[in-house]
Amino acid sequence: MTMRNGEKTASCVSVRHHRTAIVCIALAAICAICVCLYCMFPNMFHGMFHGNAHPDGPSTTQSSSQTKADFSSADIAELNKAVGSTDGNSVSLAEAHPSYVVGSDGTLKVQPTRSVDELHNSGMYQLTVFCLGNGKLDIDFSIGTAARQQTMQCLTESVNQTSVNLDVDIADTGTVNSTTVITPTSSSKCLIAYRLDYLAA
Repeated sequence: MTMRNGEKTASCVSVRHHRTAIVCIALAAICAICVCLYCMFPNMFHGMFHGNAHPDGPSTTQSSSQTKADFSSADIAELNKAVGSTDGNSVSLAEAHPSYVVGSDGTLKVQPTRSVDELHNSGMYQLTVFCLGNGKLDIDFSIGTAARQQTMQCLTESVNQTSVNLDVDIADTGTVNSTTVITPTSSSKCLIAYRLDYLAA
């Protein structure tokens, strides 16, 4: 039987549509498999596209976790409790904060603490610094032209504290500024808090 031209054309179109449908189904299946593999092995794909395909090489997340020292909520609460339980007429108070910041490259950078307060009364002022963790702190405390420096050691098992006193007479000026600077040593990984109290005239 001879097939007419119209029948031949219709047959060819049908075959092309059939092949196109098969190709679309195959592409959809490949995409689905890729999505499943990505969900199951995200680190493998991350390494491939970020130049870290070696299975033994550390990922960015692993590098950050190795350099960042975390403090628990219990550590923070313990230090804040120590700051709040100290007797005195508080002029200023800083609650627990870390001695460092984490840079964009994952390295730890020392973060000095600096505070300036305006004082209105002559008499004795006491700066008390608290820390919990590893390292040492260099403390610089000044009121007007009077100044004192001290170094303290932080402890990992309990909160450590040290106090620095200054007696000032501000009768002539009426007000004077106190400046507190707490600088951790380069290897310190600790929590810091402090309070400034007015003791007596």
